[in-house]
Amino acid sequence: MKKKILFSLENFNNPYIAEFIKKLEKKYDVHIISSKKNNNLLYKNTKVLNYNYTFTDKIIDKICILFSNVHKSKKQKIYFQFQIEQEKNIFLKLLLNLKLVLSHFKFLPDMDILYKQLYKFYSVEKKFFDRYELFIYDFRLFEEHNNCKRYIYSAINHKNTKTVSWVYSWDNIFTFSTIKSSDFFIVWCDYIKKITQKIHKISHHKIYLNYPMQFEYLRDKPRNYKNDYLLFACSYNGNENNLKDYVVDDLNMIKLIIKIIKKNNLNIKVLVRPYPYVKYKKLIALIKKNQKIIKFDFNSYNFYKKNSSLKIHLKQKKKQILNSIAVLSFGSTFNIESSILNKPTFHLDFSDVKRKNDLYQYSNFSKNLDEFEYLKSYKCKNIIKNSKQLKNILIDLSKNKTKSYLGYGSYLSKKFSKINNKQIFLK
Repeated sequence: MKKKILFSLENFNNPYIAEFIKKLEKKYDVHIISSKKNNNLLYKNTKVLNYNYTFTDKIIDKICILFSNVHKSKKQKIYFQFQIEQEKNIFLKLLLNLKLVLSHFKFLPDMDILYKQLYKFYSVEKKFFDRYELFIYDFRLFEEHNNCKRYIYSAINHKNTKTVSWVYSWDNIFTFSTIKSSDFFIVWCDYIKKITQKIHKISHHKIYLNYPMQFEYLRDKPRNYKNDYLLFACSYNGNENNLKDYVVDDLNMIKLIIKIIKKNNLNIKVLVRPYPYVKYKKLIALIKKNQKIIKFDFNSYNFYKKNSSLKIHLKQKKKQILNSIAVLSFGSTFNIESSILNKPTFHLDFSDVKRKNDLYQYSNFSKNLDEFEYLKSYKCKNIIKNSKQLKNILIDLSKNKTKSYLGYGSYLSKKFSKINNKQIFLK
């Protein structure tokens, strides 16, 4: 008889989580607990326990959000400053500013500590967990990832089942509203393990490796492929009309690339890959006006709208990367994927978009994202700092001069590739 695992899940439509659970089910009898209704046929044979998110849960969430420290990472601090700036209620604005000051002087505890203490007074019976070998849940405490915190912290406090924080994506480790009181942690690779140890002060004995489902499709690399276009991977979500959203910077950078190509009469085509679920009206209109130079990846756009086959989507994605001359983005996970496939990869580290409030300037945003520090730690000309450097790179790519740009991708690939990171958790 298979041992039982309890898995906390809020997004039934995420195909990568579905793949992870599918792998778990080969070895374990997986039960899902969720505050959301299961609307995905992928889980039709999986037992789903529905959790009723209560008024008490809501009060505990508000207390923990209000009285927890936001100064643990630059990333969390900058997003909190955005929240303060956008708050219209004067009283709430004052409270948020007070929280920022108290966090700075370390007068506020970690969110994880608050939840752990409060759920001692509102817990699930200990015997419920006796049937489960493991309880796995997302590392992040935000409600879109974890809304069954009563069960999570009851399991942590009762200690009669092993609790596991699963780091869904490599950049999640730079968030400090996380569950650090778990027995074990699952991360992508040894590189991320070392960073997690360092910034979260977690013993290396508690951290296990599990090569990400997101990269499984990269294993087999076909030998024959073309170098047809420069692949621009959009990096940001949001509204094209809102200067506080960085999707505007994606749009502006594409305009700049078109301008450079036209002005210098470069023999290079561009394919734009959209960011999931963004409504691109202005971008599509721009591309339609410049179809001789640039194309839009409607296959990916429609995949995110229709939730089509993940297997087919990933096959197309890999083919798309392999057939490119190089990959360009504002430092997304896509850069890691293209590096593993040995394509010249570039990190855009500037934007000409002018904003009234300096807080939202891209230069300020970029320097306050902890993950960018690691992506940019390798000093090379692939980190693009200005439009002049971008122009010179585009000229080189138009002449197929790419060899001198392979070092950065090799650096990223060694950090994240499966060859250098033995899978431990799921064998």
